[in-house]
Amino acid sequence: MNISLAIFAILTLTLLINYGKFNRNTDLDLLAHEIGQLVRDAQVAASSGRYSSVGGGGFPKAYGIHIDKATPTKLIYFADTNLNKIYDGASENETVIPLTKGASISKLCGETSDVYVSATCTGVTKDIDSADIVFTRPSVDAGMKGNLGGPHDYSHVLISITSVEKSTRTIEVWTTGQVTVK
Repeated sequence: MNISLAIFAILTLTLLINYGKFNRNTDLDLLAHEIGQLVRDAQVAASSGRYSSVGGGGFPKAYGIHIDKATPTKLIYFADTNLNKIYDGASENETVIPLTKGASISKLCGETSDVYVSATCTGVTKDIDSADIVFTRPSVDAGMKGNLGGPHDYSHVLISITSVEKSTRTIEVWTTGQVTVK
């Protein structure tokens, strides 16, 4: 009986010690999936002709997500009212999305070819300062522009988010509209 209680106490103590880390990793997983869902929402908004109150209101033909390493704790969901596939500032803001629980953007990479790469910004993948992922009606494909000494077009973008404990998740978005969370 005492051995059973000792084993139960050890298991309970181990669970309680690891619960916080498990909970923080789960929060980071949820945040990564929320970012992926935000990209999908921009795709649906553009293809369905969602009404927007920015830029004079109306039905813009393009919606997108702006990611900037200069502001690593937020993303911007925007209506691309002038159809230039670039975020032009607060006049296009739909929503500013804060990254919660101490998470931040730790890496942003842009790939200029169709060769698959990892999220390490190696090879032809470049570490970029900012990226705009924009969907324009009627296509469900994404236009991606990043800034590395000037605007460039990308075939896919990798967004890495890191928690306070240095756990990392990566969201990969392709021009085809495919979104992968790793």
